[in-house]
Amino acid sequence: MFKEEKSVYFLEKGPVCTDRMLETTKEVAEKRGIKSIVVASTQGATGVKVSEIFKGHNVVVITYSTGFHEPNTQELTEENKDKILANGAKILRFHGKSEIAPGFFFIGWAQSWNQKNR
Repeated sequence: MFKEEKSVYFLEKGPVCTDRMLETTKEVAEKRGIKSIVVASTQGATGVKVSEIFKGHNVVVITYSTGFHEPNTQELTEENKDKILANGAKILRFHGKSEIAPGFFFIGWAQSWNQKNR
């Protein structure tokens, strides 16, 4: 037995790919019945888009805690925070650094959290 999946390769990096990536993610989530979405967003622009596209799903936007990069600074803008929350999503502020590899904590946490909250 075999399974065929669609692959999308991005030839550029950065925000220019976000909309297409989210379209593909929405297709896969609907196809597989995934109801919980976890996304990292620094200033909140991606978090806003995800919270709009996946409105009605269990969306968690992970961002840095206040002072993570500079003392007393918050990179998530108030405007984006308000939009994310208004769309029914939750915000998780990350309070540490992964010494193993960037993103390691997020991947492991998201996979185990998503399995429990599907």
